[in-house]
Amino acid sequence: HNVGFVASRAVNDREFAHCFVTKEPVDKIFLSSRTSTNAYVFPLFFAETGDLYGRTARLNLSRTFLGSLAKALGISDIDEDGVPKGLEPRGILCSLYAILHSTAYRHRYAEALKIDFPRLPLPAGLDLYHDLARLGSELMALHLMESPRLDEFITTTIDPHQRLEVRRVGWSEDTVWLDTGATKQGHGSTSGTTGFCGVPEAVWNLHIGGYQVCEKWLKDRKGRVLAAEDIAHYQQVVVALSETIHLASLIDKTIEAHGGWPSAFSNVLVFPHSEARPPREDERYADELMVADVGEESE
Repeated sequence: HNVGFVASRAVNDREFAHCFVTKEPVDKIFLSSRTSTNAYVFPLFFAETGDLYGRTARLNLSRTFLGSLAKALGISDIDEDGVPKGLEPRGILCSLYAILHSTAYRHRYAEALKIDFPRLPLPAGLDLYHDLARLGSELMALHLMESPRLDEFITTTIDPHQRLEVRRVGWSEDTVWLDTGATKQGHGSTSGTTGFCGVPEAVWNLHIGGYQVCEKWLKDRKGRVLAAEDIAHYQQVVVALSETIHLASLIDKTIEAHGGWPSAFSNVLVFPHSEARPPREDERYADELMVADVGEESE
């Protein structure tokens, strides 16, 4: 099925965490309502003009990008769409998605990621490409809520009254409380009587875009008694966040195993609309980066 890559053009939040994937249309401020950071969706495929039933699709990866990828990976043969032989469009997107979740990538290019769409380095070899594509595929499955790992819960519910009602949300002692007591600003949450036990602090604090996911999901349901399907879904969200942290660490280790930054990546800069023009100084992230567009955007 088709999938859309979601990114922002400028980040007004404290740090870059502004990429995601979707199978559905998303709101303009999907990545952050607090800072009005717009979300742009880059579908992997577009329906052909005039095809009302969506039976044919056009690949939304530019030939400039695909040519650069083929060169970086040492592949000379391409198919009719420009895709390097042996590669799949979704696998290409997965490899890019993995790079975007590298903690080292986000730290190394933190300032540049705040002012424009993410620029992406291309793997300098097939082994790294395939490793990143595999890890990115696992990430995408988690974020699309399709991974079988989601049902391997790491949390248990604390529900003495058989009634998980969302009142005041807080976290302490690896537990997300639904009825924590009021505290002064800047002070930690106090223990409550009902909630989800087994939520590590790193998972509780993880942001996607401008949202602290574990907290916001519950705050959006304040005053509601959680149904069984709500409880199960929240536990799946916790698993997805925990696995995201784990996979981001594996991505960093994988890049290091292939030579680290910048050796693991191509050292040629490519711009999607003007291959002949040399990059201006303000367009550079660093000399080692291959810069490429994902494709057309849609709002």
